[in-house]
Amino acid sequence: SDRQLLQAKADSSGVSLPGGTYRAIVVPPVSFIPLQTLQALHRLAREGAAVLFVDHLPSDVFGLKDLKTQRNTMKTLLQTIPWDLSFNSGRMASVGKGRFYVNADLDIMLQSAGGRRESMVDHPGIYYIRRADDGGYWYFITNQDEQFIHNPATPCLNDWVKLSVQAESIVVMDPLTGKSGLAASRKTADGFTEVYLQLEPGQSMILRALKRVSASTAKWEYYQTAGQPITLEGLWKVRFIDGGPDIPAPFETQSLASWTVLGNDNARRFAGTARYAMVFDKPDIEAEAWTLDLGRVADSAEVFLNGQNLGTVFTTPFQIRIASSLLMPSGNLLEIDVTNVAANRIRDMDINKVVWKYFYDTNVVNIDYKPFDASAWPIRDAGLLGPVRLIPLATIPLDKPAPDLANTLPTLWIIGDSTVKNNTPGLQGWGGPIAAYFDTTKINVKNRALGGRSSRTFQTEGLWDKVLSEMKSGDFVLIQFGHNDNGPLNTGRARASLHNNSDDTQEVVMEATGKTEIVHSYGWYLRKYIADAKAKGATPIILSLVPRNIWDTEGKTVIRAIADYALWVSEAAKQGGADFVDLNDIVADHYEALGQKKVKTEFFLEDHTHTTPAGAQLNAAAVVEGLRRLEHCALCQYLLVKEG
Repeated sequence: SDRQLLQAKADSSGVSLPGGTYRAIVVPPVSFIPLQTLQALHRLAREGAAVLFVDHLPSDVFGLKDLKTQRNTMKTLLQTIPWDLSFNSGRMASVGKGRFYVNADLDIMLQSAGGRRESMVDHPGIYYIRRADDGGYWYFITNQDEQFIHNPATPCLNDWVKLSVQAESIVVMDPLTGKSGLAASRKTADGFTEVYLQLEPGQSMILRALKRVSASTAKWEYYQTAGQPITLEGLWKVRFIDGGPDIPAPFETQSLASWTVLGNDNARRFAGTARYAMVFDKPDIEAEAWTLDLGRVADSAEVFLNGQNLGTVFTTPFQIRIASSLLMPSGNLLEIDVTNVAANRIRDMDINKVVWKYFYDTNVVNIDYKPFDASAWPIRDAGLLGPVRLIPLATIPLDKPAPDLANTLPTLWIIGDSTVKNNTPGLQGWGGPIAAYFDTTKINVKNRALGGRSSRTFQTEGLWDKVLSEMKSGDFVLIQFGHNDNGPLNTGRARASLHNNSDDTQEVVMEATGKTEIVHSYGWYLRKYIADAKAKGATPIILSLVPRNIWDTEGKTVIRAIADYALWVSEAAKQGGADFVDLNDIVADHYEALGQKKVKTEFFLEDHTHTTPAGAQLNAAAVVEGLRRLEHCALCQYLLVKEG
C-alpha cells in the first residue's frame, strides 16, 4: 500500500490508482508510519483527495534510519495542517484542494468526504466491498459476525436492505455454489433500491446492481424455516479413502466426533479424506425444500445423496439446500467425503524427524523467523463432527417476504474491549464462543465489544449510545471493562478513567482536539451503564475483567485484580443493583488448575492479555459458570445446557 500511494494521483473526482478510482483513503489506527507515506498522503490531499485517519494521527516515523531528521520533518509537516477542532468530536483540515479528517467514527468521515454509506453495515457483522463500472455496481457482501461461528444455522440478516445506489434490477450469486438469480427488489420513495437479502453467519454473496433491467428470467429463491430441525440419528459407517501416511482402519459410530478420537493411532496422524455414510428415511413433514446442515466440519465436505453430487462446502455455514423431490420415502443413502487439513500429519512428521521441508529457494520458518517445528502442536480435530440435521423449508413469496422473527426475541448484548471481541488473526475474545452456550432460537446474541476501548471511551465515542438505541425491554447486557482504563487521561490514546469507584471528576483538555472533557471514575462509568440499561428495561450483568497471564514469582498463583478493578467493579455493581460475576477470580482459578505452562502455550500468543480461540473458549465457559452461580439469573433460562 505504501508503494501504491507513491503511484497514486488525485483530483476532485477521487484518488486514481492502476485498476480503479476511489472516493477516499482510509488510514487505520496506527502509531508509526513511514515518512514517505505520510508525505504521499499530504501530496494527494493537496491534489484533491480526502484522507481519513481513524481514531488518531500517527505519532512517530517508522524505522531508525535518520531518526532525528525524519521525526523533525514529520513534526513540521503536521504542524502546517490548519486543524478545525469543531468537526464532530474529531478534527478536519483543508489541505490544498483536499482534506484531512481525524475521527473515531469512520461513518462520519465517509459521509463528510462524499462517500455513499450502505445501511447494511448497521447489521452486526455485515461487511461489503463495492465497485462501479459502466453497467452499474458490484457488491461483495459477507457476514463475519464472530459470535455466530459456533451457530451457523442461526440467521443474521433476513430483511430488505436499502442500497445507496440506484438500480433497475439486481442479480445475486452465491460464490460458494455458483448459483445465481434475479433478486427480489423494490424502489424506495427517494428513488433508490431495496433488495431482499438472506445471509447466514459465515456466508458471502455477490450482488450485481444493474442500471438496466436484467435479461435473466430465473428468479432467486427465498426460503424460510418451516419447522424444527431434525437430527439424523443412526449408524455412521466411516471409511478412509485417500491420504496418508497410512490408511486408517474403518470404523462405525452412532455419535459423531473427530476421527482423531474415534479412530486409531493412524487416524490421529492422518491427512486426507474419509467417507461418512448412513441410510435414513425422509422425515414425515411437508416441506418444499430442505437444508442439510452438517454442523461442524473439519475441514471440507463433498456431499452425495442417493449417488447424486450435491456440492462441496468448505466454510461456515456448512449447509446445502436439497430439493424435496431428491428425498425418497425411505432408504436414502447419504455419503459425505470429509477432507482435513494436513496439520496432524505435519505434526507427526516433525515428531518423527521426517524431512519434508525440501522446497527450492524457500526458508520454512515460523512467525519469529525460527526454524519451523510443528511437533508441539496439539492434535487438531478432523472429520464430520456434526450434528447433521435436516431443516424443513418453505418458499417466501417475493412480494411478501417473511418478517425477521429474530427482532421479536430478547437480545443478549455484550460490550467490552478486545478481551471480549478480537478480530486479529489467531486471537479471539470470549464474546464470540459464548453464543454457543445459548439457545439462539430463543435469544439473540450480539457482541458489540470493540478493541482498545475503556469504560470511558466506549461511552464518549458513542458506542454505548448505539447499543442503547437498539436495546429493548427484556434484553440483557454483559459488561466487562478495565484493561484499557489505565494510562493518560488526555494525551496519547486518552482513554483512562479515574482509578476508583467514587463520584470524583477531573477536567482535562484533550491533546488531540483541544476540547475540554470531564473525566469520571471507573466505577462511575460502570454505574452509568447499569442505570442506562435499567432505564431501557434491560437486565445488566457486570463482570470483573479477565485476568492477564501474569503469575507470582513461583509460577503457581495468577495475579488477580482484587485490590483495584475487580474491587471497584464489585462495588459499582452492588451500588447500582446489578448482578456481579467475578470473572477475574473464576478464570484465575482455572488457570492455576491447568498450570502456567499450559496456559502460556495454549491460551496466549505474544502478550499476556489477548487470548487464542482456546483461551477465549475457556473464558466463555467461565462466564457461563459465573452466571449459573447467581441466585436469581433470568438469563440462565436461555442456556442450552441446564445445570444438573
